[in-house]
Amino acid sequence: MADPRSAAEVCVEKLQHLQQSMCSSAQEAEASRDRARLLVQALLGAFGIDRQSSALTDRAQASRALVEHLLTKTQSLQLTGARSELRESPSAGLPFIHGVILEYLLDNRKLHPVFEALLGTNAADVEGFLKDRSEGNRSAAELLWKLYLQQG
Repeated sequence: MADPRSAAEVCVEKLQHLQQSMCSSAQEAEASRDRARLLVQALLGAFGIDRQSSALTDRAQASRALVEHLLTKTQSLQLTGARSELRESPSAGLPFIHGVILEYLLDNRKLHPVFEALLGTNAADVEGFLKDRSEGNRSAAELLWKLYLQQG
């Protein structure tokens, strides 16, 4: 990705546009949420962290900064009727886009270094997200354990 920060800004603009164009129809609202999910997943997929890279930690930290920026910018987005439908028990109060971002990072092992770098962030309720998924998801349980180790 040539300019990740600009790509993230364009993504946020598109998400804001989707929010503004949300219709009252449940079917159209669902279509807008699907477009938002695809847009965020495409952006995160473009980060392209190579697990074999000698600079994995540096790239994970750079990607963490972008993801944290994206989390901060999307905190106030309200996609009407949007709840994190990605798992049976969504995190209470977790914005829809945050759920999409964290779920994508959790589901893609090559992006786990980015997720690990996010463990101390205040931009999203990472702990609550991981708690909700830890019982049925080994990766979530491992990341939650790492978070508790960091906290002491």
